[in-house]
Amino acid sequence: MNKMVLLMLIFSGIPGTGVFAARPFTTDDAGTVEKEGFEVEVASNYWKNSADAGIGLKHGLTDRMDIGAGFGYTALPEKEAQFSALEVGLKYAIVPDLLSTSVSASFDSPVYTINLILSKPVGVAAFHGNAGIEAESVSKSVNLVYGVAAAFNMGRITSGVEVGGINKELNWWQLGAQIDLLDWLAVDFGLGGDFQKEVGYAATTGFWFGF
Repeated sequence: MNKMVLLMLIFSGIPGTGVFAARPFTTDDAGTVEKEGFEVEVASNYWKNSADAGIGLKHGLTDRMDIGAGFGYTALPEKEAQFSALEVGLKYAIVPDLLSTSVSASFDSPVYTINLILSKPVGVAAFHGNAGIEAESVSKSVNLVYGVAAAFNMGRITSGVEVGGINKELNWWQLGAQIDLLDWLAVDFGLGGDFQKEVGYAATTGFWFGF
């Protein structure tokens, strides 16, 4: 799987509640998990000889802040099979459901990300924009990471499209949908790729649980 595609798949971590944007979209929304609430997401990304899976948990600390943690496992290719280190993130709503910021880091890596998130609902649609940095404390290198998404809600189904990139290069697009099976359970699926001449595709499916 193209490493840039994989980066965009995990860029936003686990999205919160609020203005409707959720997996499989990597572009985060400005909502946070409600106070004392929990959300769990289990997801897999795959294509041809590449496959990985991950699980994450988020908890609402206050009316404006949540905390999350998650890790993944690379299954294919077999020579790269391994568990990823635990990643922890915080998200704070500057203006609830409109403007938020988040920060995340992994325990075994000097790389951390800071993201600014803007969401705007318009009728049955919602538009989201992310702009952040991925920085490495050791080398002091900094990359600009960004994404935009449009999601459309039709009852229990939310579908949409997104594009994203790193620095000056657009390198990610995705079409996807999430279906609410129950108030506390949803399933999602998506198909994305890069903008190279020989497109590197990635499919994703997942489940969301809220309690």
